[in-house]
Amino acid sequence: MEKKVIRAIEAKFKKFDLLDHEEDSRLFFLLKCLLLKYLVNNDRIDFLENQGSIRNVFTFDGILKSWDDQKNAQSLMTEDPDAIDDSQWQWIISFIEDFPLFEGTNPDIIAYIYEKILMKHYRKQHGVFYTPRQIALYMASYQDLIEGKAYTALDPACGSGALLSALYDHLFKKLADESQMEGAQIHRYLLTQVLNGCDQDALACLVTKLVLILKGSSFVAPTGILQGDFLLDQSPFGHDFDLIIANPPYVGHKEIDRDYMKQLKEKFASVYTDKSDLSYCFVYRGWQLLKENGLMVYITSRYFMEAYNGKKLRQFIAGHFEMLHLTDFNGHRVIKGVGVDPAIVVLAKKDHLAQSHQLVVKRFALPRDGSQIDDVVAALFINDAKLVESFSVRQIDLSHQCWRLYKPVTKSIIDKIEKRSSLALSDLAECFQGIITGCDKAFVFEKDQVPFDLTDQILLKPWLKSKDLKVGSLLPAQKLLIYTDQLDRLEHEPQLLEYLNAFKDRLSNRRECRTGIRPWYFLQWGRKRENFETTKIVFPYKASQNRFAVDHQGAYFSADIYGLKLIPLLKRNYHEDALTALLNSRVYDYYFKSFAKKLGNDLYEYYPNTVMQLKIPDFNPQQIIQIKEKTGILKGYSRNDSDEGISESLNHYLYQFFDLSDEEINEIER
Repeated sequence: MEKKVIRAIEAKFKKFDLLDHEEDSRLFFLLKCLLLKYLVNNDRIDFLENQGSIRNVFTFDGILKSWDDQKNAQSLMTEDPDAIDDSQWQWIISFIEDFPLFEGTNPDIIAYIYEKILMKHYRKQHGVFYTPRQIALYMASYQDLIEGKAYTALDPACGSGALLSALYDHLFKKLADESQMEGAQIHRYLLTQVLNGCDQDALACLVTKLVLILKGSSFVAPTGILQGDFLLDQSPFGHDFDLIIANPPYVGHKEIDRDYMKQLKEKFASVYTDKSDLSYCFVYRGWQLLKENGLMVYITSRYFMEAYNGKKLRQFIAGHFEMLHLTDFNGHRVIKGVGVDPAIVVLAKKDHLAQSHQLVVKRFALPRDGSQIDDVVAALFINDAKLVESFSVRQIDLSHQCWRLYKPVTKSIIDKIEKRSSLALSDLAECFQGIITGCDKAFVFEKDQVPFDLTDQILLKPWLKSKDLKVGSLLPAQKLLIYTDQLDRLEHEPQLLEYLNAFKDRLSNRRECRTGIRPWYFLQWGRKRENFETTKIVFPYKASQNRFAVDHQGAYFSADIYGLKLIPLLKRNYHEDALTALLNSRVYDYYFKSFAKKLGNDLYEYYPNTVMQLKIPDFNPQQIIQIKEKTGILKGYSRNDSDEGISESLNHYLYQFFDLSDEEINEIER
């Protein structure tokens, strides 16, 4: 139904070219048309009888007064009436009467249209992503955990009211079933005593008010929907809350104004650091406004569970909340069109945590092709075991370093690996990032297309990209890097000087060149030459599986690749080839993915802070020889498709070494 309505409304709005107004005026006009259409389609206004008064006072208040002439004196919005000419009025009439699409629909259809059509571009620019109705209903159902019938609720980033609308629907039904209140009493009670919302966007607050107002048979003004900055404004709400429910904005540090960020750091130092997400502050601020034992229900990016800069937030949550439920969508992006991997967290404000308290985890396990993605929310409600894994973990067992949410079989596997592994990867190797040129066009070339001759050919280095890395092998480098950091003087290479002069303005404008840290013709971050010009293990920053490979050729590479250089005095019995085989094994692919940050449906982030946590057995020389015998390691750049990957014999050797059961082996191979 929603898709049909959206298509029809969007087609109608595209033909709307009668107003020569700025964008804001157009938005207000179309919102008023939506309000009027909803009231007429649902027999709240007799359109024929009220046409004259509506046209003469075409305002939100005027339209609402035509519905309920007992409307109290409180104005929904101060505005001057639009001057409606004949052509505009004919458009309004056709919009109202042509198709009664709103008949019998939930009034949050207005918010849905507002979000999907009217504010499409705004949402992307401001990191604002509205909550799908089914997700909102699921989140609202958690209010059943609150004891007692009378309580207050707040959405501190209410947007156009999706969560408050769902909460209204859930509470209305509950009160109708369990109390003696009539519908009109429930409506007034919810809008004046229970539901509160806050948002910086005044227009979004207006839409929230409209949605809530239209849920009743007569006009009631919502008293708790206020415009403001929930994080920095003094709270306009005069009491603590039993429930705070929200979809906080996902805004990274790069999109936050510097002065605003400074204020956040001062006020939210317990959770917020240089590279934190704005949503972290909403957890702290929500905690401040919750009553003791009050409930927080947030849908947010799952990144905070594993991110390095989320450590302070994880520590804060552990010390101030009892974690009740966590729904991990496991990389499935249930908010369509949004590149964020969400999770729903349900927290209770507590001063003391029982040692035995367990967090209930629901994690999705959908097919890799995402073919059942539309079943996600339905699976939540019915707890479909085919799509949702449910298990519990003790909150006290969650590390501030990273939340490892393991179902029992996974926990058993990881415990066995780590019990027999006395080393961390960081004990064996140092990790370094690839080069940032600051202008690939100036410094990187196809192998046979270098546009100048060099006196010193040593300046040209083989250049790898992430796509060149396979499991256990490297494709031949198809590009070359001109490593200008190795130049004593650019004048010694006249053809190179002439070539780079075309890029001089752009190169000189790089931060490190502006500040005089390095000459204009150097790479932006050239790193240490000795790290590249040695045998090393390389791996991509993002991948769907472990793709470690040994580079014997001294290749250089871009910043989407990381390198591992064995620590000379601490190699133990390892060499690069044996360690690479181990890391590429099925066991270690499973091990890493058990706590790595997931990106979308089938992609993982191989960030050094995570990779270097891997525990490694301290194999003796004979065991290292066995690993070499059981794997098809390729050296250098030579590679055959039939040799790609790790042999099954190594996998079975590791299954035996870690004493894995048939159930655990099946879990890994699944």
